[in-house]
Amino acid sequence: MKKLFIILCVTLILSFIMPTLGCKKSENNQIATTALLNPENASYDESVDRTYATFKEKGFKLLSENYWLDSDKPKYMAIFSKPGSGSHASSAEIGGIYAEYTESTKKWDIKAESLSFKTSGSWGEAPVPRFIKIGKDRYGFMMVTSFTGQGYTNSVTTIYGVVGTNFVEMISVPTGEDNSGTGNEAYEVRVNLKQELDKNKEAYDITAILNIDGKHTILPEDEYGKVFGNSQEITFIFKDGVYVKSNQGK
Repeated sequence: MKKLFIILCVTLILSFIMPTLGCKKSENNQIATTALLNPENASYDESVDRTYATFKEKGFKLLSENYWLDSDKPKYMAIFSKPGSGSHASSAEIGGIYAEYTESTKKWDIKAESLSFKTSGSWGEAPVPRFIKIGKDRYGFMMVTSFTGQGYTNSVTTIYGVVGTNFVEMISVPTGEDNSGTGNEAYEVRVNLKQELDKNKEAYDITAILNIDGKHTILPEDEYGKVFGNSQEITFIFKDGVYVKSNQGK
């Protein structure tokens, strides 16, 4: 009887211990994974360096680069630009590479590469990219282009990402306007873009929220009217590699 009691106690203890052996569970009961914080420098990788050289030969220079270390395989993105003529209306050509690191081989594998997939900016220079996580294991960057004319200043925000082996423009939204240089009664239009951070989605939904400070009417035919219509808030969903309004293409 005593031996039976001991056996029962040991079995009970093991029933609590065994599920935790070999893995670690996070607070939400999902198995936690590890992420490598110090992969090899991408610019030292042979394939990345070779691509760098190709961009340089075509007149491009490195504009900005970013690492994402929040997944099991580190990700790397580098954005390049080729300056335009330098006039106010001149924009720069934009190119990029996207790579994924394999720890076992200590190599960066280039998953996407695009030379001059878009022109953007003014005075011959490209806007500074802001790197973002677009969705579950999907990454990209955004650029804000501003221009002034006849006393009006306008800005447009564009988000770029990777589809297949190429960089593409996923969405472009007017996000700012003011008439501070006209001498008329002042107004300011601002659009806030917010991501809906659903970790299960391939790409997060984006909500655009329209704000107007001062007296200004949005007309159906202007750039804000085309986006918002009679609404002040529009949601975009990811479909076939780009963002569309949530009431389109369902």
